[in-house]
Amino acid sequence: MTSSLKLIMFFWELEKLAYAKVNLKNEITGEMKVAPIGFSWTVLFFGPFPTLFRGDWKWFAIILISGTVTMGISSLVFMFIYNKLSLKDLLMKGYKATSFTDITEEALVAYSGMDISKFTLEEAST
Repeated sequence: MTSSLKLIMFFWELEKLAYAKVNLKNEITGEMKVAPIGFSWTVLFFGPFPTLFRGDWKWFAIILISGTVTMGISSLVFMFIYNKLSLKDLLMKGYKATSFTDITEEALVAYSGMDISKFTLEEAST
């Protein structure tokens, strides 16, 4: 397989992940959130500001400071990892997956590196 074909396949798979989402619910507060999975187009185009809309002050500060220090180059890293970091933070805050959109639970485990079954409500479906 040629390198250009591999690159096209890589971006094809990346594009499919861009629409995957996990619906989350905090069992204590009842608050619902939607966590996008995969590549973060919003971080690519808007830097740290999408984190503000998600109420994610910690990652806003980290992305803003690292972007300032590296003159924006760090956004080239965060656009690939922010959604995963955000999902892990939400799961650690007590959110549980209620449903998955355009992704299976197995693919989500591979993506996040976490045992999602610990963070899934009984009625979760794909």
